[in-house]
Amino acid sequence: MHPKLNTQTISWFNQQNQMKTIDLKAKFQRDIVWSPGAQAYLIDTLLRELPIPEIYLRVVTDERGSTTYQVVDGKQRLTAIFKFLDDKLVLQDKYSEDIGLGGKKFTDLPVDMRRDLFKYNMSVEELHDATREEIKDMFKRLNRTGAKLNSQELRHAANEGDFIQLAEEMAKDTYWVKIRMFGTPQIRRMLDIEYVSELLVMVRENRIIDRKKELDKFYADNEVMGDVKKKRLRSEFQKILGYMKKIVTDHSTRFVNKGDFYSLFYTINYFETNNYVFHVINIQKIRDTLSLLTREITQQSNVSRFVEYYNSTQEAVDSFQNRNLRFEVLRDLFEPMMAEKKDARRNFTLLQKQIIWNESRDKTCGICGKVVETFDDYEPDHVEQWIEGGRTEINNGRVTHKSCNRARR
Repeated sequence: MHPKLNTQTISWFNQQNQMKTIDLKAKFQRDIVWSPGAQAYLIDTLLRELPIPEIYLRVVTDERGSTTYQVVDGKQRLTAIFKFLDDKLVLQDKYSEDIGLGGKKFTDLPVDMRRDLFKYNMSVEELHDATREEIKDMFKRLNRTGAKLNSQELRHAANEGDFIQLAEEMAKDTYWVKIRMFGTPQIRRMLDIEYVSELLVMVRENRIIDRKKELDKFYADNEVMGDVKKKRLRSEFQKILGYMKKIVTDHSTRFVNKGDFYSLFYTINYFETNNYVFHVINIQKIRDTLSLLTREITQQSNVSRFVEYYNSTQEAVDSFQNRNLRFEVLRDLFEPMMAEKKDARRNFTLLQKQIIWNESRDKTCGICGKVVETFDDYEPDHVEQWIEGGRTEINNGRVTHKSCNRARR
């Protein structure tokens, strides 16, 4: 890596932004963190021609001679500048009233002041021939001060593999916003991704993890998962999340709190991995019980287990001990409602397959309604679905196209 100190005007940065040769979305960068107030304060600083910290740019030139500039440090400042130049940021009275600019946008400024802003020189540290590892290390070092990076932002900077991509994908589900699990400040600091990562590890490992101690190692060990493992984990996670969407439908119970939600999520995962059947009736019973628990789990409860549960949510909420205590309470309450288990054997035997085929007169696919032409194109399917408690027996089998049956999995 060869650093070179330089200066560039705001006009130059604006031109690069318009030409899309400046990259504000490098993988290691975090989401926008600065509030509108902080952004307005920066613009006020520039208009007063006061100095600001230098910008770090990684300079990348390809084989055709095209150069792009990857922002290593300075994303917040440049974002504020570009917003102001696009009239998407307003100066605030508490910073700029004394110079008569409170409430002003860029196009409201006098011509001379706009011109002077474009001419403002910013110190730039250009990083030539820098490897990705060198840039990631520098990014972490630079951000040890100022708006300090939290643990998840540091993981985001250090990892770019399959697992973090899956966590970010699952964190975008609108369900989290619907139940008010995360607010805008938490999303900006990637705390939603951190929490979803914990849930993913729990599903993958089929166990409760202690605090966030294992996340760093899990991120590093699963940078390359492979398409099959990644697809399987996505499917398993979405199945549990699908049940949760039916159980925790809004923010009216305590189970939108992260500690309660985690233990409930693990409880549902426990029932799923132990082949319990989820019917509409028992889902409704669980939902009703959550409302009861919201009323009953207090420090004053005359049920000792509820007092223990309550205390587990007051400190060290994400410790293994407290997470497991809450799980045990929920499991003991819900297990009697989940009396029915799925058939331990999901797949039909070859003999069953042959009998179901022979007993079918018209060989019509039970899914698409078209004729299954040959035995090789055929696969037996459950009439009452296995996931809903259907037995893997001949009288619960039907003919389907192999492609139709597998498309639903």
